[in-house]
Amino acid sequence: MGFFKNGNFSENSFLRSSRSENFHSVPLVSSINYYILAIKEKFMALTLDKFKQLKAAAEVDVAMTDSMEGIAKKNLELPTLIQKWTRYYTSQKYTIATQEIDLEELYGNLYADIKVNGNYDWGNKVDTQVKSDKKYIAAARELAAQKYYYDFICETLANLKQMHYTIKNYLEYKKIQTTNF
Repeated sequence: MGFFKNGNFSENSFLRSSRSENFHSVPLVSSINYYILAIKEKFMALTLDKFKQLKAAAEVDVAMTDSMEGIAKKNLELPTLIQKWTRYYTSQKYTIATQEIDLEELYGNLYADIKVNGNYDWGNKVDTQVKSDKKYIAAARELAAQKYYYDFICETLANLKQMHYTIKNYLEYKKIQTTNF
């Protein structure tokens, strides 16, 4: 498609491709559909493998070196890193919100099937039976996993936002260390 860079949506690549010479030959509706598809793929739920990759990236992003050159580089990268993790944060927040809606919809459908349609005879324990349904359990487990990933992303983002204090303290330490008293 040209909108993705290493599996991630790139707004700049979309804009570049939309400004190309061939853009005028493509109907506007077609390019809008590609854009919508790119947005939908951007907000896909994390899998365990993708989360492991994200976790490894977080370790690199929050790592600090003990050299002035490395600290200066990290200080310059910090706004970009914060923006990157903010995108992960909003994407995961959206994923959780949609999965919560899906879980509520599944609950309603199962409740109606049990209580209204009378496929089961469980008396007053409809809620217990809905929550013990295999589909509901699978959806609830997936939502719990996504919330775990979300918490990790929130903590990583918080660490990055506080990193400027760490850099400031490191620079003050080096200043004191190199100053003659």
